Amino acid sequence: MSTYTTGELAKHVGVSVRTIQYYDQRGLLTPMTTAGGRREYTAQDVERLQLILVLKGMGLKLAAIKDILNSPNATDVLQLLLTEQVQCLRQDQAVTTTQLKTVRLSQSKKR
Repeated sequence: MSTYTTGELAKHVGVSVRTIQYYDQRGLLTPMTTAGGRREYTAQDVERLQLILVLKGMGLKLAAIKDILNSPNATDVLQLLLTEQVQCLRQDQAVTTTQLKTVRLSQSKKR
């Protein structure tokens, strides 16, 4: 099983080392610790971090993300959240498409 150091994980996922350390402190990530006290992250930790970033990007607070991830029905909650996010994005896309058509129509009338 391959593992990542904090720096390697940060680079792999595209966040700062400080972000990972902060998530560790908040209990969102729980890396393994070597005998020498070094933190090591697994592929499962990578997936968890990526999910944290997706949920944070959706506007959820870290405390809520922690509660969701530690919930016994986390899979169901995540599925519901992601389904709702897809619906919101589709609605936003429809609005943007309508606005784009309006702008293009306005441009063509001014030519």
